[in-house]
Amino acid sequence: MEAVAIKDTSLDINHLFSYYQEMVYVAKRVVYDYQKAEDVVQDALMKAMRSYQHLKDQDKLKAWFRTIVIRTAIDTYRKEKKKELVSFEALTEQGIELCYCDDTVEKSVTFHCMYQEVHNLLDDLSPKLKEVITLKYEDDLSDQQIADALGISLSAAKTRIHRARKQLTSLREASLCL
Repeated sequence: MEAVAIKDTSLDINHLFSYYQEMVYVAKRVVYDYQKAEDVVQDALMKAMRSYQHLKDQDKLKAWFRTIVIRTAIDTYRKEKKKELVSFEALTEQGIELCYCDDTVEKSVTFHCMYQEVHNLLDDLSPKLKEVITLKYEDDLSDQQIADALGISLSAAKTRIHRARKQLTSLREASLCL
């Protein structure tokens, strides 16, 4: 833990700590994990101590600290989401089986089954829609790159992608009803 020098301020750390449990609750609503929420509040406390001199109205200490907690939690959440995003193409180039690694086996198995189910439903799409979905999600191409590859306009590519998603959704719902 780093040392923070507080210059000419009358920050009462105990006063900030009196909001600790409330701020953990606020952070938990963003990051969805109690331990991460505690880490967020600790980071926010450090930020608050560093920038306390910028607080103009002492009566708004709680709101100011809450804002720091929320923004820190959002930053943490975004960092975690970036770690989860992996290109399917990058995995297949490395020879890794397409799977999703999560902290629970159940979620991993569920994801793998859903992936297989959607992949099987692709055969029920028209060739044009199947091609556009394959380019979008397996080849990881942007809408413009898809349009260029297929020799169609950008709006036509977006329309096909939308239609393919919609048709896949309805096919999946129909297969669940059986």
